[in-house]
Order: sequence, then C-alpha cells, then structure tokens
Amino acid sequence: MNRLGLALLPLAAAVALAGCSGTPAPAPGGGGGGASSSAPAPAPRKDLPAPGSEVDINTFGDALIAGVDGVKTVTVEMTTQTTVQGQTSQQKQTTVTDRTDPSHPRSHSVITSDGQTGESVFDGDMYYSKQPGATTWTKRDLSKPSTGGIRITPDNPGDLSKSYTAYKEALTKVVYVGQEKVDGVDASHYTVTMNLGKASGGSASEITAELYVDGRNRPVQTVFTQGPAGTSTTKLGKFDEPVTITIPADATEE
Repeated sequence: MNRLGLALLPLAAAVALAGCSGTPAPAPGGGGGGASSSAPAPAPRKDLPAPGSEVDINTFGDALIAGVDGVKTVTVEMTTQTTVQGQTSQQKQTTVTDRTDPSHPRSHSVITSDGQTGESVFDGDMYYSKQPGATTWTKRDLSKPSTGGIRITPDNPGDLSKSYTAYKEALTKVVYVGQEKVDGVDASHYTVTMNLGKASGGSASEITAELYVDGRNRPVQTVFTQGPAGTSTTKLGKFDEPVTITIPADATEE
C-alpha cells in the first residue's frame, strides 16, 4: 500500500488535504464526525460567512491544522468508483492509524476491490502485507535498503497535521457552501480548489473537491468527482477512540 494512504489515502488524500484551507470564520459547532462517529452534534454557530462567499485560505488552513494536531487515532474510509467503457468497478479502503506513540506509529488497512480483499500493516519501520487472495503475510523492514539499494522509511504515517501542512500551500480557492450533516454530525461544507503541482513540485494539475469540516475544525468527509468516469469519497472519524492493531506473527520475509 502507498505510504501516503496512511495519512489520507492516495488521490483522495490530496483532495482531503486540500480541505485544510477554508474560512476566517470559525467552523460550525459539531462534536464528532465521519467514519461512523456517533457523537452528538451541537447546534451550528451563527458566525459563519454567507453561503457562496470565498473565504481566506491561510486562516482556515491554520485552523484545520490545529484541529487535527495531536490526534492519536483515526479511521479513514475511502471509496472509489470508476466507470470505463460502461463497466463500473469499486474499491474501498479502510485504514486505522494509531499514533499514541508518535515515534512508533501503527496502522492497519483493508482494501477491497471487485470482490478481492488485501491487507497491510505498518508497525514502525516494519511493513506487512497480504495480497488479495493470499492466506499468508509477508514482511519487510523499510529502514533497510531494498533490492535496489534504496532505504525507505515511512514518512510519519497518520500524522494529519504534517500532511495538511504540506498540502496547504496547494490551495487556490475555498468557497463556503453551507451547513449540512455528515453521518448525523453538523458540518460546514466548502468547495475547495487545489493545484496539485504546487504540492508535489511537478506540473500543474488543478482539482476541485467538496470538503466537510466538523466543529473542531477536523475534516470529516471529502468528495472528489473526476468527470463522469470516477468518484472518490473519503471519510475521517473515530478520532482518538481506542483501537487495536494486531501485528502478524507468522509473516515471512519478502
């Protein structure tokens, strides 16, 4: 699995991170959010901009970075649906990350695509994977050089504040849409435009996404539609709830 997925997952991760920016006005009240959170939602605050207003990127970006700073556990659910030549396929990835010890993050991902399921686990520098259809796990120490002589180290998997900080600079426009509910939680809805080239240092690639933020300035849902062919929905939730990540004991070296 791509290591970026531990933070927010491939392309949808970038889109969700794009949501780091927003408005100078505070986010609405709302306690929990995303990924099946059951926390009750207080009434929304009244100090939000008018729907359709363009809002300040840097101020709200900083608010979201602060909102996710220090989050120890989080569950990210990403569902991607693509249609090619009339054939529709769907992939779902659920990642649970535990950063209770920031120096030794752990995560567990389950990926289901067209009936096939694969899994991966990060335990500090150790990476474990079970390919779709396989019954056994393999493992690799990412702190050691690979066959090609390149040393790979996970880049703070699950560190939302670092991820949002990295993508904040890519934001080009944020518009407040209004108040909506995401899984029963009050959320502020923003339309976010982002230049991925600014974040990656590559060629410009502009995307637009719908971002939903809870009352603690945490992103709880991002929806990205790439024309008629594909849609990705990413939900973040279960912030700081207890998690159990089991490390495969019988994995063999790759």
